[in-house]
Amino acid sequence: MPTSPLAQRIPWTRGVSRVWSVPRHVRSAPRIDSAHQLLAAGLFGNRSGLRDRLETLLYTRTFSPRPSAHGVVALGLLALATSLTPHWIAFAQQTRPEFEVASIKLNKSGNGPSQRDLKPGSMVYTNRSLMEYIYVAWDLAPYQVTHGTSVSLYDRDDIEARAASRVPEAQVRLMLRSLLQDRFKLTVHHETREVSAYVLTVAKGGPHFKASDTDGPLAGFVKEGSFNYRRTSMSYLAGSVLTNLPSLGRPVVDHTGLDGIYDLALKLYDPDPAKSDDLKGGLLQQLDNGLQASLKDLGLKLELQKTPIEYLVVEHAEQPDAN
Repeated sequence: MPTSPLAQRIPWTRGVSRVWSVPRHVRSAPRIDSAHQLLAAGLFGNRSGLRDRLETLLYTRTFSPRPSAHGVVALGLLALATSLTPHWIAFAQQTRPEFEVASIKLNKSGNGPSQRDLKPGSMVYTNRSLMEYIYVAWDLAPYQVTHGTSVSLYDRDDIEARAASRVPEAQVRLMLRSLLQDRFKLTVHHETREVSAYVLTVAKGGPHFKASDTDGPLAGFVKEGSFNYRRTSMSYLAGSVLTNLPSLGRPVVDHTGLDGIYDLALKLYDPDPAKSDDLKGGLLQQLDNGLQASLKDLGLKLELQKTPIEYLVVEHAEQPDAN
């Protein structure tokens, strides 16, 4: 398979570490196409035909003390072209955000150790599926990513990538989009569907939790009868936790208006303590059993209503060549 232009520019690195943590779930930056670039260069570049003609008009003619109408118009056009030149050139030079270095390796360890760590300037994910990389890149809940039967999104890969500087996490997600589109040949489109869903909002009295003051990836752990989250977002709580609770059975959409990163706890309740260590189903059921108490303690509430939800539809994807 021919190497993509991105692959030719990026020196690929190898090797990642593996620890356990929990993932955390902004829109695409404008892409400048060749027509815009030609427009910017052709009209306002240093060799612009318009600018050359205006300069010739101005500097090869003999002017009378009384300026002609043509001269005034030409001077005005030249001033306009000169003033717009840097703006149009800067507009034309914008590109998609891309990592400075990145590595992608197919992972065949099955249910082996995994890592999820996305932070300003870099990301290290190991043993994760393409499906997960997609909803991380577009900052969506898992249920918002759909695909046809001919598209496979469940091969697992290790991705380690670093930006040229410590850019915000939102920019890292945009860089991941570019990487998936170039290396996995990913093509997608957006659809908005109105569905019956639960809407998560702030209850009267406001939220009863605080912004996180810790560093590192989002993580979760059981302590003192609760499942504690560190550095979580409301979109993650709604789309990846509450949406999966058995009693709800519908998508949960974040309408809290809280855009920060928080530390919070969800109560666990299981009348049968013998099931408390069953992380495959028991923990989820315990979260479900304690849902009403958890929402009250957090100052949040759920309401069932018809609401538009954005879906990302995957049209095509390929497993990238090894590097």
